[in-house]
Amino acid sequence: MGLKLGGGHGIRELIGMLTKELEFQGFNELVRELRDFVVSNRDVLIMLEEAYTEGGMAKLVMILMMYLKHLMWLRN
Repeated sequence: MGLKLGGGHGIRELIGMLTKELEFQGFNELVRELRDFVVSNRDVLIMLEEAYTEGGMAKLVMILMMYLKHLMWLRN
């Protein structure tokens, strides 16, 4: 069972929905952190959305794994 989001924005749309609810519940600091995360990682989020749209879950997982390996390399 999966969550289908309209508009083709997937991950960013889901984070947007989450931030609206968190803001409504008074979690303003967490909302700021999530918004900063989206701004800082916009290109990666778009890439993940496009990978899923174009190639399905297998391509999404492959690109996510490559990104995580890159992050690990940057830490060392």
